[in-house]
This record gives sequence, structure tokens and C-alpha cells, in this order.
Amino acid sequence: MTLKSFRLAFLCLLALLLVVPPLVPGSVLPKADAAESLGDTIYVFDLDAYENSLDRADWYDLNLFFGTLQGIVNQKGPKLYLRNYRYTPILNDLSWYAHDDTNWETKNVNPYWLSKFQQSGQWLSEANVTVLPSIDALVQTFAGEIQGLILWDPKVDATVNVATTMAGIEGAPIVMSGGDLYTRLTSAPNYLAVKSSCIAAPLTGPCDLAGKFSGINAKTDAYLWAKTNYLDTGKANPGMLSYIGDGFTRQNTGLRTQGYTIERDYLVKNKAFVFDLSPWGDEAPSDAPEASPVSKDKDTLTAILQSAYNQHGQYWPIEIVGFVPWWDKYSTFTGAQDSPNGDGRSQHDAIAGEWGSLQLFSNYNAHLTSIIDIVGYGNASFHSWAPVGKELANPPKSPPRKTLQNKTYVLYMMGDHDGGTVHQTFPRLWEDDRRGTVPLAWGIVPNMLRDYPDIAQYLYDTATPNDYFIAGASAGGYMNPGYLTSAQLPVWTEWNEQLYKRSGYTMSGFVLNGNAGALTPAIEQQFSKFSGDGIGAWMGQIAGPLPDVRSGNMAVTQINTDIFRFDVDTAVSRLHAAAASSGNAGSAPNFIEVRSSWATPKFIEQVNKRIMSEYPGDQFEAVDPYTFFSLIRQAKSNRANDAIVLSADVPDVMVSGQDYDVALTIRNVGGNAWAEATSDRLGAGWNNQFTWKNLNGGFSAGVTNQRVFLSAGESVATQSTKTFKFTVTAPTVASPGSYTLGAMMVRDGTAWMGSEYTRKVTIVPAAGDQAIVTAVNVPEMLEEGTTGTVSITFKNVGNTTWTSTAGIRLGAVQKKLAQRKTMPNQLLWTGPAGWGYGNSETDQRVFLAPGESIAPGAIKTFDFNVLAPSKRGKYVLSAQMVHDGVTWFGSPVEKEIKVVPAGRIGFDAELAGAVVPKYMIANSSAKVTISVKNTGTETWSAADSYGLGASISGEQNELIFGSFTDGGYSNSATDQRVYLKASDAIGPEQTKSFTFDIQAGAALGPKAFSVEMAHDGSGWSGKKYTFTVNVVGGGNDAVFTNHDIPLTMAANSIQNVNVEVMNRGSSPWKAGTYHRLATTTNNQFRLKEFRDGGFSNDLTDQRAYLNNAETIALNQKKQFTFSLQAPSTPGTYTMEFKMVQDLVAYFGDTLTLTVNVVDGYSKRINAGDGALADPNGDWLADCAYGSASCPTWGYVGASTIATTANAQTVWNNGIVYSFPAAIYPSARKGTSFGYRFDVPNGTYRISLGLSEISKTQTAQRLFAVEAEGQELLTGLDVYKVMWSRMTGGKDKGRTYQFDVPVTDGQLNVDFLGQVDEASVNGIVVERLY
Repeated sequence: MTLKSFRLAFLCLLALLLVVPPLVPGSVLPKADAAESLGDTIYVFDLDAYENSLDRADWYDLNLFFGTLQGIVNQKGPKLYLRNYRYTPILNDLSWYAHDDTNWETKNVNPYWLSKFQQSGQWLSEANVTVLPSIDALVQTFAGEIQGLILWDPKVDATVNVATTMAGIEGAPIVMSGGDLYTRLTSAPNYLAVKSSCIAAPLTGPCDLAGKFSGINAKTDAYLWAKTNYLDTGKANPGMLSYIGDGFTRQNTGLRTQGYTIERDYLVKNKAFVFDLSPWGDEAPSDAPEASPVSKDKDTLTAILQSAYNQHGQYWPIEIVGFVPWWDKYSTFTGAQDSPNGDGRSQHDAIAGEWGSLQLFSNYNAHLTSIIDIVGYGNASFHSWAPVGKELANPPKSPPRKTLQNKTYVLYMMGDHDGGTVHQTFPRLWEDDRRGTVPLAWGIVPNMLRDYPDIAQYLYDTATPNDYFIAGASAGGYMNPGYLTSAQLPVWTEWNEQLYKRSGYTMSGFVLNGNAGALTPAIEQQFSKFSGDGIGAWMGQIAGPLPDVRSGNMAVTQINTDIFRFDVDTAVSRLHAAAASSGNAGSAPNFIEVRSSWATPKFIEQVNKRIMSEYPGDQFEAVDPYTFFSLIRQAKSNRANDAIVLSADVPDVMVSGQDYDVALTIRNVGGNAWAEATSDRLGAGWNNQFTWKNLNGGFSAGVTNQRVFLSAGESVATQSTKTFKFTVTAPTVASPGSYTLGAMMVRDGTAWMGSEYTRKVTIVPAAGDQAIVTAVNVPEMLEEGTTGTVSITFKNVGNTTWTSTAGIRLGAVQKKLAQRKTMPNQLLWTGPAGWGYGNSETDQRVFLAPGESIAPGAIKTFDFNVLAPSKRGKYVLSAQMVHDGVTWFGSPVEKEIKVVPAGRIGFDAELAGAVVPKYMIANSSAKVTISVKNTGTETWSAADSYGLGASISGEQNELIFGSFTDGGYSNSATDQRVYLKASDAIGPEQTKSFTFDIQAGAALGPKAFSVEMAHDGSGWSGKKYTFTVNVVGGGNDAVFTNHDIPLTMAANSIQNVNVEVMNRGSSPWKAGTYHRLATTTNNQFRLKEFRDGGFSNDLTDQRAYLNNAETIALNQKKQFTFSLQAPSTPGTYTMEFKMVQDLVAYFGDTLTLTVNVVDGYSKRINAGDGALADPNGDWLADCAYGSASCPTWGYVGASTIATTANAQTVWNNGIVYSFPAAIYPSARKGTSFGYRFDVPNGTYRISLGLSEISKTQTAQRLFAVEAEGQELLTGLDVYKVMWSRMTGGKDKGRTYQFDVPVTDGQLNVDFLGQVDEASVNGIVVERLY
């Protein structure tokens, strides 16, 4: 896509289930995973101890182990949650990005979601939580599920991904061969062993990949071995591949993607096949430049895709979790500050890599989902177990129809959200206090229902009236539908139909067709089957007049402009330019769809206010997506009678002559309401071949002359929907064939509406094993831990007799390709002696009785019990007839059962979510949303006088309510009500969101905003929700919210720090208005190295700037990033900051810190050479430890010196200090040597300058670096690392930096050759504290 530089976002997804059509040969069906009962205990492992070790090899190894172990443990239930993990804010290592998400917001992602779902009324509210205090406790707790270890080879990066593939299949987490973690895990008290059953050559028993692959094609040899032994054999899941960085990412090549290493758990849980291969066949990959042929990576990737396609892709779309890693490899991007767009090492830029890889994947019916390497997929193996039923409840609905006017209608499409970003960014976006002020279309892929179902349901439950949801990139998943064949396209459409229906989606906001060009009419027609309300395509990806109504009566448009998430000025300018391009803005209807990646509601509100105030002539109006597409219809067709089909429940296969229930959901998109009195009906289409029954008073006078009536007195308003349910009889056939169900709305005597909806159905003769469901009785609700009775009746409509000896049984639906459209069963079954068996939720059978015989035409009722799990939620009971050892057959049953805690009371409620500002300006108003879950047994309605009231007891409410969305009143602060909507009926376990305004008075200070559910005339719920709203004055004001400044520093040391400040005033902060972070009169520390610019005149006159593009509004945070230098003399010093608007005044709170400055230490050594002058600090000549010249520092061990006369090129990524080029022509090298420094105990920063000055290709020198016994680098191939950043790997220097504690008075830095000798060009040791 022609997006902004380095556009990462892609939205996508995969089928809710991994399944295949009934005609798939049984031999290609993967073995189904057995689930375990969702027990009442979850284990939490905290990762705080590792948060400051981001770039270290031992940290990388630990997190590979944690992530793969979590995936194994969570394969059979939500058991292990990893908490307090530090993520890198999205893209914030790119210097031109503003810090719009802060370190503290991203660090708190996992605790945020865990605490959210532990709240009363949520699915983990009754769970017992056990915190595991150590790695040993973690291992011992799950020892029974660890089948050994798999070892990856630090010399071959691809083995990290190969080992990850193996982990989920072998039940063995991965660790680095020969590393410290391996030693710890195989020693007391853990005593884990390497798994010993890997016997496919070159493995000979132990699952140890070390030394098994070598040479110029070691990378692809490893992947081809894994393909042969795991993918081709069906052991790996052919429906899920993963495109994520291999072990190369641990070398910190730019965007610090190793911060997401831990998030392999979801891949392991689902037994995904994991790879990292170049999509280019015309150049060697940058991490394997000697590969032969140069197309070896692409050839291997194509072979993997073909294998997955043969087993899965030809039947159902393949999910690929990940993205082409352009930030590390395979593109012109270098990450260097001085040349970010490369210097010729690749001929393909980042966007070309994105589009090229999508073209390749789409040819195999594969699509991308989360950018796991830089966006994240945290704890998905845990969250994916959340019980939300077969469909998301409470999806936002279309508002009433708006009348078209001469306005510029704006749709804000909030991209680009996949399952990973829903988890990663929504704690910040959803908690934004301005959410709800502007209509927003959240572009989220529907796979959030599968990966993060609890988060998806939470978003629906807590949405404001201005929050709506549409699909993101290319519908269900990011791919190019233009590359699908005529055979693949219907499969892709079916998959999207299922996803959209389960998610409640009817619109697509970001359709991409990549290199395939504009969508064809045939593809547009396919979109109309699942995205009937409308589609918006990327610029240039849709042809013909725009906007328009066409292709199955669907509204179509394109994204007109792309705005970035922190630059308000540019966004306003682009919106105005888009409006101006129409030539008639404000004098005719115009439509602008805007895409903004990861933007906050506060940002959109700022943009929207600006365009309305600065360009009133354009007549801008922001609208929701339903209204946007409805107005396009009015502008382009404007029919009085019009309709679109949104979704259909129609069996794919029917048995000749049998009856089946079907349902079609249709939206009234015309100007007239529908009623039976005006003869509005569902009619059989011209292509229909089925006879209809149960027509609600309608008629059937031939297959093309049939009607389903509305009920007497029923009215369907414009923009409302109606679901027609009726029965169809399958045509009588002697051999299988395809028949069409066709339907269309009609106002009899006036007009047909819209386009005919058609669905192809396979009709099979009544031969072999066949069944239909005739009756189902399932409890609607069960208390946790109780049992309920289920009764399911089937009719034998085949020509075989069912007997127990033949293995005919009722089975629990599994996660299999053959059952792709049915949710796997989630409940354990029980029964009397001989009833059957229940090994796990998805491995259960109900038997026929011994001697029982069910002849063709006869019926059989299966009676059994289901056991309610210990976690509340909506669970799916799904069952189907099975001829064990032969096939599954007949129509499946899929029903929801609500599981609730015991002891509920009649009127009870719990807070589900809230949008409430922390600060308000005096005499201002703010929109709030309070979402409340009904946890009692009563149903709430307006007619019965249920509502949200201002609290009158305890801490009483102090704020005035107003602007009620659904009505209400305000007599005084403690006599106020917010009403339910007249049509609301909020039943048990359902959630209601109340949206209204609160008014701040003139008095400053903290005020209580306190509400509680009320049943007027009966009483209060007893659950009060109180929020503190701080009323502040106008103008400039600020409060410091977080910082990571150390309170001990070494003399003269420099440390990178972050300071987070919130704007609590009415004036927005901008670089252009000179709002800055300043030091004040008591400050005694020097500021340096400003991320967004700044200056340092004297200690009390220093500034850190805002990013030039950003605007910080009320309640918004700004993270200032810079370095601090301590005074040169030990002692106690003061550090002091305050916000300032230069040329105006200082303002807000003051941050004052007392810092203890201890003795400093600094040594800068020019390894292998003499002293060197440097403005940043002179370099000492290299010398031996203990020598006369160096009695307390120097090198130890056997080593030699290497030098070169070649000029050295230095790579500077702006994250760590880069050594001068003059350091790199000399090196100290050896098989095992080190440096010793006698130092005071404390924490030291070690900076290493490394350049390959003699080797001429990859894999000729690999080495490890340790400090104080801790692994810093391992398998380091400087030549390969630098080749991935620049053209060629020789004579290219870069800096690595690590922080290491010293407790024994001596800092030991050791270099260990792994292939040839280790080498170092320069080393700097500085005490931090």
C-alpha cells in the first residue's frame, strides 16, 4: 500500500476455527487437540526482575523459554499468565515518531488486562490466583507438562524458529544450547533433560539443534528439515504459520524487536509453523548474503506455503501471524539516524516488502494477522480461552437514518488494529477520557473474537454511543483478494461471512489489493455477501466512480487521506485539502474517509474541532460508519424501497428431500419503513431452487413465487434490521449437486428491493451416514460447578443403520478442519454408567445403548449432562454425529449456556468500565460513559424504573449531570437519574453503557463523581462507583505522573531517563508555543542528548522540547526522553524540573528529587592500539591487567592484536553512543580472553565497539561476550549484523551497550570464540550508580 513511510499496520485474521469442508479426505485432517476443563486456579509469573535487560542474550534466552513454556501449558486451558512485562512503545525507537504512548503505559498492559478480568462480574472474578515467585517454582509447578527441553543453536539463528515450531508439538520449551539457562534448568532443583525422541536426521535422539546445520545454506536447511518432519507430516498446524524474526533479533539491530520475544506462546499453543525468510528471489537475504542460489530463501518459503496449501489452504484460508521484518532484514531500511533509508544493501524498500510478501501469501490463500515482532501478542494463549459464546454480544447498532445535506461527511477510521494491537494499545486508547465525543470507526480485524475474546467483548460492552467497529485490512485478514483463483475466492468469502457474523460486522474500512491493483467487480460482489453496508478501499485500490452504490447494492468508497496519530496541524491540512479537491465542498454532499493509525480519541477530537472552526465553509460533519454509508446511498441511489442482506444462516450441505431451518438478516436501507400492512416481505428470488415452509403467514406458490411475511403490527424502520426465519426443503436428487437459495426483499405491487441474495448449497442423496437435528433442549443458564441435562434428537436420513457396534455416536465438536463453521465444544459431559466417555471438552462421546438399532427414517434422542466450569461466561455446547474411524456427519448442534456464580441476588450490578476525566477545567462539562454489568437475576428496563443514579450515601456525588443520551433528570447533585433506553431489556450477565455529561462547578479541588444503579420505588443495588475528578483552573497547568530517574548516580555519569508529565490545564502544549520541560533554580544536573531536541545553557537554564508535530491537550501525557549527567564530585544534590511556556511563565507542579552522587569510574580503551584523543573523552592505550601501566585494569588471557588500514564506516542508530571511526581499525582477538577492572561495587555500563576487519563472509567468526558471568552476546556474527544494516559486512562498526551490577569489587568482561576467535575494537566502562 502506498502508505506513509514504513507503514506497519495491517489488519487481518483467520477463521475462528481451524477446519475443512466435509469432502476433505480424512487423511489430511490434523489430529485434534484435547482441551482440559477450565479449572479455578490460574498461575501468574511476574517478569519485573528482567525488565532492564532488554538487549542481553541471557534475557532473550529466558523469554524464549517463558513464552514457549506458556504456550505448552496453555494448550489445554488458561493456566499461566505472564505479568509485568516491559514492552517497547510502538515504533518509538524511530526518532521521527512522537512519544504518544509512554513507557509506563506499555509496561502496564498485562497487569491492566489481568486486573480488568479479575473484577467482579468478569470471567476471572472467581478464579484463584497463585503467584509463582521464581523460575524454579515455575518449572516445578508445570513439571508434569514439560516433556523435556529443545535446544536451539546460537550459531544458526533460524534454529530459534525451528525450535519454536517443535515446542508446541513435542511439549518441550526451548533454551539456548550451552547457555546459563540450560545449565540452571538441567541442574538441581529442576533436573530437566533434553527431550530424547527427535530421531529425524540430522537429529539422532536428543532434540538438540546445535551443530546440526552449517554452511552457506544453514538457514534454509534448518527450515526445510522442519518442513519435512513437522509440516509435511501434519504434526505442525498447516492452518497457522508465523512470520517472525529468528535469533537475529537478539542482536538489537534497531527497533528493539527482541522486546516481543516472549510472545511466541500463541504460536506454540496452536502448533504453528514458524519461519523468517526473505520474500525476494532476485537478491540474497541480508542475513544470509552467501546463500546459493540467491533465491534460496524465497524458494524455501514457497515450499512451506505449498505444503500448507495442500493440507489446508485449498479448503480454508491460512493464517500467518507476523509480518515481513523490514526493520531488521530484506529491505533498504537500516535504522541508522544518518541513513535510515539504506545505502544499497537491498533494492526493495519496506512497502515493497509488505506488498511483495502479501502477493506471495495471497496466491496460497494465506493472510497476515498481528505484527507480533513490534506490536505484540501478549498472553494470547491465555486470553483466547475466555468464554464469550459463539458470537460477540451487544455489538453497536446503526443509529436512526440521517437526512442527506450539503455537507462534507467525515468518517474517522481508527486503524490499524489486529488482535495484537487490541491487547497492546487499547488500555491507552479505550481509557482516553475524550472517547465518545466524536464518532469513531474502530478498524479491528474480527479475529479478536478468537485471539482475545474477552477483550473483544469488553470493548463491545463498554462502547460509547460514538464507538463503532468495522473490519480493517482486506476484511477478515490482510491479503490481496485479487490474487485468489476462482476456486479460492468462494472459500475466502465463506470464511469472511463466518467471521463477520460472529463479530457483528457489516462494513470494511480498509480494503487492500496490493500489487493486484483495483478490485474487480467480481471481488466487490463477494464483499457484498459479508460487508453489505459498505466498503472503503485504500487509495487506488478501487476503480470506477466513487463514492458509489453497486456490486450487490453495496456502498463503496475509498480512503481519501491518511493522517498520523500525533500531528494535528498536518491532519487538519490534509482534511481541508481532501474537501477542497471536490470543488464543491459545503455546497454539495461530499464524503471523506480518513485513516489514522493507532490514534487516540483525544487526537481525533482535536483534529475535528480544528477543521470545523478553521474551515466552516467546508461544512465538515463527523459521522459514524453506518450513517456514512447510508448517506452515500442517499447521494447515489436514494431509493424509497431498498434492502441489503447482511448475513445468512444456511447449511452448506443438505440431504435430498429434508427440511432445514434458515435465517436471513436484512437491513432496510431505503427511505420507507417496512410493515406487513404495506406488503413488505421476503420473497424468493429468480434463481431460487428451494421450496419454503413456515413462512409466518406467507405463501409458497412455486420456487420463485414465495413470501415470508412480517408479523401483524411489526415495523422495521430505515437503517434497522429484520431477521427472517423459515424452513426450506432440499430438492430431491439422485446424485450430489449444487443448488441455489435465492431471496430478495419486495414491496408487493410496488418494487423489488436491492439485489437478489444467492447462496449455493450442496445437495446430497440420502445415502451412507446422514442425520438431521429435530429437537434440542439445553439449559440456558447453569451455576458454576453444577450439572444440567441436555437432550438432542437426531433423525437418521441416510441409508445405513446406526448401532453401537458400528461406532455410531454423538461426539463433541473438535477444533478440526472438517468442522470449520462450528465452535469447538467447551463443556464437559457426564452421564450414568455406560453413557459414553468424557476425556476432555473436545474428546467426548455419547453411546447408543448396547443392541440399540436406529434404522433409516428413525429418530434417536441422546440424553446426557453437562458440567458448568468454574469461570463465569458464555460457553458453547457443540455436538455432531460421528461414525468413529470413518467420518463426522449430519448437521451440528451449537448452543450457548451462560455460567454464573452461585448465590446471586435479584438486583445486583458491577462496574464493567468507565470513561471519566481525571481533570476538568472549572465551569466546563465533559462527556462520561459508565458501563454496568447486570450480575443479578432481574432484568432491567426503563418501564420498570431501573436507571443510573447519583449516589446519596457515603461519599456523595458532587457533580451535576446533563445531556442524557437516553433521557434522565437532574434536580441536585444527589437527586439525578440517567435513564435506560425505552427499548432496553438488560438481562442477567448483560452490560449497559450510560453516556451523559458531568458539569464542573467554579470551586477548585477534588470532587466526587459517584453513581449507583437504582430501581426507583424499590431500592439501590448497593454497589457504588466513585471517581475523583479534579477541578482545576484554566490556562497552563501540569502534574508529573512518572519518571525513571535514579536516586543514586555515579559522579560524572550519564544516564538515559524518561519523565512523564500530564497536561491538567486548558491550554494545549505545542513545540511552536514554546511549552517545554525546564530545569529550575535548584537544579544541579546537566541535561544532554534530547530525543526531541532541547538546550543546556547552565544547570538552571535547560529545556527538553516537545516533538515538533505533537499537541498535548488536557489529561494527555507527554514523555520527555533525554540524558542526565551527574556532578563530578560525590555528594548529595538536587534535581528539579518544572513545565514552562517560554516567554510566558513557569507553571504546574515541581518535580524535586534528592540524588546521592557516589564515586565515579570511567575507562575508555582503544583495544589493540594506543591512546587516542576524542572530544567526547580521550581513549587509553590498550594494556595488560596488572602491568605497571595498568595495575587495576586491562586485558587478561591469551590474545593478539589485529589491525587494518581500511577506512571504517560507523552505524549510528541513535539509541546508544557510537564510537568514533578511529577506534575500529584495531582489535584485540583471541579464543578466550577478557578485561578486568578493579572497581567499587555498583552498576556499570559496558559499551563495546565491534567491527569485522578481516573476515569476508558470514559464519567465519562468531563469539560470545559475558560480564560478571552474565551472557550479554552469543553467536554474534558482526559481519552478518552489519550486512543487514549496510552494504557488505566488513569494516563496518557499531556499538553495543549493557548495564551490569558488580558486587565483588571487580568487573570481569569475557570474550569467548565460538567460530574462530572473539574480537573487540573498543571498550568503555562507566559507573552508573
